[in-house]
Amino acid sequence: MTVEIKKINCKNCNKDLHDDCQNENCLCRDDNHGVKIPTLKDGVRVDDSKPISKDFEKEWNESNKPDTQKKEQRPDDVSTVETLYRFAKLRIKKTIVSSSDSNQIFAKIQNNEHIETIDLTTTKAKRWLLFNYKQATNQICAADSYKNALDAIKSDALFNGTARETIFLRIAQTDDAIYYDLCSPKWELIKITKSGVKTIPYDESTPTFIRKQAMVEQVKPKFEGRNALEELVNLLRVEEDDKIVFQVHLACLFYEKFETPLAVILGEHGSSKTTFTKTMKRIVDPSVSNIGSLPTRKEDLPQVFQNNYFSVFDNVSELKQDTSDAMCRAITGDQSSKRQLYTDNDDFIYQYERKISLNGISPRIDSADLIDRTIFYEIPHIPDNERLTKEEFNRKIDELMPHILGQIFTTLSKTIQNYDKIGKNIRPFSRMGEFEKYGETISRILGHKDNEFLERYKEKWLLGSISAVDAFPIIGLIQTMMENTKIFVDTVSNLHKKLKADAKDLDIETKGKESGFPTKPNLLSRQLKQLTPTFSRLGLMIKIIPYDSRDDKYPRGSRIIHITNEDFKE
Repeated sequence: MTVEIKKINCKNCNKDLHDDCQNENCLCRDDNHGVKIPTLKDGVRVDDSKPISKDFEKEWNESNKPDTQKKEQRPDDVSTVETLYRFAKLRIKKTIVSSSDSNQIFAKIQNNEHIETIDLTTTKAKRWLLFNYKQATNQICAADSYKNALDAIKSDALFNGTARETIFLRIAQTDDAIYYDLCSPKWELIKITKSGVKTIPYDESTPTFIRKQAMVEQVKPKFEGRNALEELVNLLRVEEDDKIVFQVHLACLFYEKFETPLAVILGEHGSSKTTFTKTMKRIVDPSVSNIGSLPTRKEDLPQVFQNNYFSVFDNVSELKQDTSDAMCRAITGDQSSKRQLYTDNDDFIYQYERKISLNGISPRIDSADLIDRTIFYEIPHIPDNERLTKEEFNRKIDELMPHILGQIFTTLSKTIQNYDKIGKNIRPFSRMGEFEKYGETISRILGHKDNEFLERYKEKWLLGSISAVDAFPIIGLIQTMMENTKIFVDTVSNLHKKLKADAKDLDIETKGKESGFPTKPNLLSRQLKQLTPTFSRLGLMIKIIPYDSRDDKYPRGSRIIHITNEDFKE
């Protein structure tokens, strides 16, 4: 005789999970607390040959007969969903609701010998439940049953007071630690504190990490005291004056919490700028391709940032204003949304603070704000007799990679130890204040002289003004106009006419969007406000104020521009 058991019950056990059952014959005494569904044959459990009394078998069959007296009978699929719900709940260690989007619900689950995160809203979650339930029971349920069971768990998380948490990608930073996800099959993390660096298992107490499809496993670091960063900058052919800034910049990319400048790699054909940026990606956030093209549609850029901790773009020729603005927001921290379905009003909420690099021969950047948050690295052309093959380069970087990570992680640990006595005493000169403070601390840990990093970084920061001059011709025109002038005051409209006339005299193109010259006074006003930090670095203080006086000196309601040359000497 074979009895197929769908639900467990006995005289002394009526609870769903049977926590307190004392009946020796109750099936709830196995490890799955009554969720596993064994088969009876001749009164014996097939799976473990534990005998079951005839009385219990008779009682079970009686209790599971259809109740013909009931007016309404619950469909079988409902009881299946309940069984799947309980089965899944027993294997979920922790449920997490995203702090940025309550529609994003995750679970930390036990998988073999480790814990990992699964997105309960995805097809993968249904496959996880299907696989594990089939392994435990040798049964497959209707597809909707898995979905409905997971929906019940998500509803619990939304409405039972589950705390919201930040969801991290590759790197998480807390007040006293940095966590780096190696993306290993065992879900191991590198934990960096002032006490040192160690590998730890992912569990309920660690920050919640997710993994995107393109992410790949990082090599494990080696701690042998090797100056791998110096070897790296030589291998990448970084200019001598840029070496300190680049080493610090690379280490700062591991600080998830604060703004880090955009790294722009400039080089002519044959300078290996693509290899340069791909190597940066491999060190920080390795993925299947390690590089990609800049999306042509601005709507696609937030998704790129959402799916990559460190985004790298290849062969960029120009960054238009809307793309530059999106990159600025990604560097400083941004939130955007995208409609989930056209049949409802729910949105996907993208929230991120990301690291970015791009390369190009001479990419045009139309945003002074982004230029202000950018470090340009120009790499030289490689002579043919010094060029490495792809295989030779990869062999060298593969050997060097564990030592690079080991040196960076050790440096970050020492930076946490020493930040209070070094970084906190630094007064920033740019918008990237945290980068300056942590960067100088890292520089000293690496053995460089006091303030050497800050001096080199300031030089490169000021060079950004030159890039801005190329993109915005009004900078050079106003510089020339103010060479022998202490103060200039006039309406924006009159200034626009003067700059247009000066540009014509100097054969500077003023027509068309590509020229970068504002075609109207209101566009000039907007550009001046945008470029105020750049002018400030050049010693020119700019203010635009409305004119409300009735003295007829200027038309009432016009905008008056004040330019002061602080470097002017009588």
